[in-house]
Amino acid sequence: MLGKEQKEQIVSNFKSSFSDTPSFLLVNFRGAKVSEFELLRKKLRDNNAVLTVVKNNLLKKASENTDFESIFTDSVGETAITFLEENYVEVTKTFVEIEKDHPNLEIRVGFIEGKSLDKTE
Repeated sequence: MLGKEQKEQIVSNFKSSFSDTPSFLLVNFRGAKVSEFELLRKKLRDNNAVLTVVKNNLLKKASENTDFESIFTDSVGETAITFLEENYVEVTKTFVEIEKDHPNLEIRVGFIEGKSLDKTE
């Protein structure tokens, strides 16, 4: 279990990420096998992206008073997030390709270049 200081540090790091890199994808991985999740992480590392598992309540706190606050209001279940740099097209394509063969790894929502995107977009 995380202590209060650790949680505050995680929230602070995510707040910084939201302001420094305001493009990201949220992934639901409920029912995914560890091998599927590790495959996704490996492919993302190949594109210089990192997938981080995070508690929904910490994301909610980190997003308070940001443009992203409404995205995290209803977040439930297992959540992972990856922040997207200039390579967001390649990273998003990687997610879509993996999701075809591994439906338990699904993009829940994204926020790219100031626009909220749902799964279909």
